[in-house]
Amino acid sequence: MSKKVPIPKNEQARLKALISYDIMDTLPEEVYQNITELASIICGTPIALISLLDENRQWFKADVGLGAPETPRDISFCQHAIMGNEIFEVENAMDNPTFSSNPLVTGDPNIRFYAGTPLTDEDGFNLGTLCVIHTEPKQLTDKQRKALVLLGKEVISQLTTRRRTSEYKGIEAYFDKAMDMICIAGTDGYFKKINPRFLEVLGYTEEELLAAPFVDFIHKEDLEATFKVVEQLAKGIPTIEFTNRYLCKDGSYKIFSWNAGVEVESGNMFAMARDVTEQNANLDRIVLESEIIKIIQENEEIITTVHNVGRLICRHLDWKVGVLWEISNDKKATINPDIFDNSDKDISEFKKATSEITFDAGVGLPGRVLKDKTSHWILDVIKDKNFPRAKSASKAEFYAGFCFPVIAENEVLYIIEFFTDEILIANDELLRIFNQIGHLIGSFISSKRIEEQLKNYQLSVDESSIVATTDSKGKITYVNNKFCDISGYSSAELIGKDHRIINSGFHSKEFMKNIWTTIEAGKTWKGEIKNKAKDGSIYWVDTTIVPFLGDDGKPYQYIAIRNDITQTKSLSDKLDTELKAIND
Repeated sequence: MSKKVPIPKNEQARLKALISYDIMDTLPEEVYQNITELASIICGTPIALISLLDENRQWFKADVGLGAPETPRDISFCQHAIMGNEIFEVENAMDNPTFSSNPLVTGDPNIRFYAGTPLTDEDGFNLGTLCVIHTEPKQLTDKQRKALVLLGKEVISQLTTRRRTSEYKGIEAYFDKAMDMICIAGTDGYFKKINPRFLEVLGYTEEELLAAPFVDFIHKEDLEATFKVVEQLAKGIPTIEFTNRYLCKDGSYKIFSWNAGVEVESGNMFAMARDVTEQNANLDRIVLESEIIKIIQENEEIITTVHNVGRLICRHLDWKVGVLWEISNDKKATINPDIFDNSDKDISEFKKATSEITFDAGVGLPGRVLKDKTSHWILDVIKDKNFPRAKSASKAEFYAGFCFPVIAENEVLYIIEFFTDEILIANDELLRIFNQIGHLIGSFISSKRIEEQLKNYQLSVDESSIVATTDSKGKITYVNNKFCDISGYSSAELIGKDHRIINSGFHSKEFMKNIWTTIEAGKTWKGEIKNKAKDGSIYWVDTTIVPFLGDDGKPYQYIAIRNDITQTKSLSDKLDTELKAIND
């Protein structure tokens, strides 16, 4: 018997599909037993099985003539049958090298003949087989093969029906207990079925909801959009997500987010709704975050980005004034306030007081944020004992205020505060959101600073060194001007080549092999190399080659930084020559 176990390419998905039928290790069922007996009779075999293959075994849902509940998968004939889409037939197992030493052939039940049709479900997964077995060599007729295939399809039909029945029972249970609203609506515009959640959210009885067309409960401003959704569903679009407002029995409206589809045969609409009334109140905040990200992506200057974000927040939330604070070099105070005025009142005194003050850590609203490195909210700044601008805030009729830090690597980079003309209870969700926004802006600032440092580093390296990058195979992908100057080659002549183009032939193969062994191992190589320019002249370079490693730990790129030491080597050689002459 071959030790190689055949595994379908889609094995993991196939096993998942098999599990979804919830059929393994279930009790015998008459319908499957009848199919198996019919297969045995039609094909003239003493043994017939409905065999389902999981990871380690073939389990028999129905059995005629075998008397065993399962056998190991790795000795099964059926593991070969599920590899294809046609009947798998073995006329004489003793003559077949794959099966001649199989324990099911050499021992009980002494299989000689096997034929199995794969049980292929509607998603194309071969769950197992309907197979017939004989203890003597045999060959099926064409009619027997056709009958076996048809019986196999009936097995799948029964499995599918069984699963759908089970699913329906589960759906019914979910329907009754779901926290979302679930309904079925007919082509006549009336609800046919609604779950209890509808009654809880809207306040009606089931009779009241079923007695009126569902459009009677939809806000008049949402009717046109809802009708368009229904039209799209009627045209065959599978599912549509939409939002509308539904009338409650107390006269208020709830905002429902729907996911709806149509059952083609009946035309009935199946829909699920979620009450998003509270979430909708936060929708503008989601829009705000998107606009902030857009500002970050579009602006290059750090201070301009932070200023524009602050102004956007002030305008979007309709707070009356905002202030952007910079942080002193010693990180102990807020300085240089940048004020954005969104008020229709005269707030000049508050702006003046703000422009003339700085805050030490812990003092005032910005100082508290600087000290704690997190957002803060003041219910009424006029009554707050730690708010030095209370007098000017009173004249401007400012009450609530909140403030958040822009943070990167646990360092406060900027602070932004806002004030409004209402007394507002602290909004923890708003503070949480702006803490996240502060870290988002901080990440942008960090990346910009790193980017600038890298640019400056690259400029300094390009000015002083010979630089080249290569791919993992050593093909040159970049050279700077100094590389071209010293080698005499243009970048066009060098890109795509390897460094053999400047090989002087001075170094041994072992020397070059050592370089590659070192850098392919992810280590940095340093040393002196003698190269040859395009005109044949020789030059020496002090070289450092650094590998860049991918997620797999292997180099995907190398950068070589070289310095011209030709003159130094020449003087050294000259000195060696003179010393040798003196010694001689």
